[in-house]
Amino acid sequence: MSANRLLRQYYGLENSSNIDEDLDVESPKFSAKKYFDAKAKLDSTPNLLATENALLSEIRSYENELQTLVYDNYSKFLGASDVVKDLGTHIHDLKSKITGLKSSLSQVSESFGVLNNEIDPSRQKICRLVGISRLLERVEYISRLPSILKQYLKAEKYKSAVSIWKQVEGIISSQQQYKSFASIYSECETIMEDIKSQIRGQMLNTDVTVSSSIEYALLLSELGIPLGLICSQLAHHRFLVIDNTLEYEDIPQNPFEALQKLDEIVIRDATLFIEMYKSHLIPATDDKTTKVNGILVDFVNITFERIIQVFSSHHINECQTKEVGEFLKLFRLKLKFIASDSQLSLYCRKVLQSFTDYKLNDFFKTFTSVFDSKSSLNLINEIVMSFSSGIDTILNEFRDLSTVFSDCSQFLIQQLSLGFEYLFEFFRLKSQSYSLLFSLICSMFSEFEIPKIFEKLSRFEQDLPLYIQDQIQQQCKNVSMECLKHYVAHQKCVYDSSIIGSVWKISKMPVSPSQFIITFSNSIVESNNEFFKVFSIARKEIDDGSNNRISRSPFKPRNLFGNGSFPSFIGIRDEGIQIDRMFTSINRLKLQQPLTFDPLAITASILMHSVKSYLEVIRPQTFNQFEFNQIQIDMYYLYYQLKDKVIQTELFGSLIEEIINSSYERTNDPSPLDISNLSSIYEHCLGQSKI
Repeated sequence: MSANRLLRQYYGLENSSNIDEDLDVESPKFSAKKYFDAKAKLDSTPNLLATENALLSEIRSYENELQTLVYDNYSKFLGASDVVKDLGTHIHDLKSKITGLKSSLSQVSESFGVLNNEIDPSRQKICRLVGISRLLERVEYISRLPSILKQYLKAEKYKSAVSIWKQVEGIISSQQQYKSFASIYSECETIMEDIKSQIRGQMLNTDVTVSSSIEYALLLSELGIPLGLICSQLAHHRFLVIDNTLEYEDIPQNPFEALQKLDEIVIRDATLFIEMYKSHLIPATDDKTTKVNGILVDFVNITFERIIQVFSSHHINECQTKEVGEFLKLFRLKLKFIASDSQLSLYCRKVLQSFTDYKLNDFFKTFTSVFDSKSSLNLINEIVMSFSSGIDTILNEFRDLSTVFSDCSQFLIQQLSLGFEYLFEFFRLKSQSYSLLFSLICSMFSEFEIPKIFEKLSRFEQDLPLYIQDQIQQQCKNVSMECLKHYVAHQKCVYDSSIIGSVWKISKMPVSPSQFIITFSNSIVESNNEFFKVFSIARKEIDDGSNNRISRSPFKPRNLFGNGSFPSFIGIRDEGIQIDRMFTSINRLKLQQPLTFDPLAITASILMHSVKSYLEVIRPQTFNQFEFNQIQIDMYYLYYQLKDKVIQTELFGSLIEEIINSSYERTNDPSPLDISNLSSIYEHCLGQSKI
């Protein structure tokens, strides 16, 4: 049975009762027949042949080993036989020699005893004299100790002086009952005070190396000065050296050059000081948690804080993203012995957060500056594409940085949220003439850009908070609708101001629509055409760039025309209609419908409001016959020019008819133009406009 199997059985890892020892080649109960039958039954022919070859090879190997073993044993047997034969031949001579050796040793022992008794008194006397001589030498040395210490003081051999004083201080101190010893002790103490003062001065000398300062600190400790006081003075001095160096040294502004310079003038010495402090000063105190260790912690903290003050966040932020990552890795490497991991991590987080703030703030401010020169709706795609490409560049740059610094992606998400808030606030405060452009941009951001941004962020931030994406998208939608309302309100105010002065006095029969109505109608048509054009461009951009990420566009116009009755344009109101009650509220006319991203809905909202404003201007006035006919012509022209620009055609016709009816009721002896006359004037006007 193999040793491995025996060990497994010994430690209970295998149950020996379950082992088939008949099939175990190394077992005493091995059965060749059972082994062969099992192999022949389970293995294939190639495996049986391979097993046969392996067994034959193993048999030959065992035979060779057996032959070698037999030969070696035979040779050793022959050698042993020869040795036994030689030993038997010389055994008698060996016994006689041993007997003679015992006799000689007995004689030597007797002679040594005689000599020892004769010289013992002299030896004791010599020992006493030697002791007296040594004592006299020590006394003579102690008497010369003050001069020796003075020589060491003059030669600045402080270590030798401290070593000698430590050896003899106890002896002299214990013999102060003798006047000469007391005098020597007092003189030596005075000299040692001077040595202490000079050692302390050298320890706090700015020209002394770090290793020398540590040696001087240890010497002061050996002289009995409290180690806590020594370490406090030493650490304070080393920090002052660092502070003065950084204060008066010319440090480059480039972060990499500054770090290299700091490594040469400060970091290496500070690292060496910390290492030697840990290896020499901390072991010198029994309690490792006392002031000595606390002093080092304080030194590390204030030194690290002083070093990072050198690096300007402005110059770091001016670096490329890749350079910032390389700088932080190099920074951690250089200062890993000066600062703790938590300090390094905190500093890296601050740098990354500041850099992310700067990068995204700069991007969003640059993006908003484009609206000082590019305000046309036709440039919406160019504006959105510039935003998209800029964000893509930033995300690509930050991807590698996020793999090294995991917090970077969190800062990026946070600053993106703040950047969009800044952008939304800019949109709200900008002139209302930009409102429609901003509304379209926010809608495109909500439907396309923000999902694309967060999809890229999810590639290097697995735990991406999806609620942030939802919040930004919802903010985009809200700002978009808010800007759209501002635009519509602004357009309504523009048209209202022109409507107030639109009614004038005329004294002859009109033959064409008034110039105000023609201008107003053309303006509405142009605005509506521009809406359709821009919305079509925006819709195409989203559909082309969606890549199956967005299934629909928010800019899909509707074509909902009512099929109600046409206005009569005559001015005679049907009996039984209490129109005043109907027009007491804008909401009853449903003129304040919720706005949607529909060019027709935007145009209709502006148009219906303006027509209602025109009605309010008409109703408090009185007209002559010609003025009433002018209103007929104007409203006929306005209706057929703009009826396809509203969603609720029936309501639009009702407003037009009410304008004519109200002016009819406010005209003395009115004589309305019939439909044929109005149609002829309208067609004539259209013909002139084509020419």
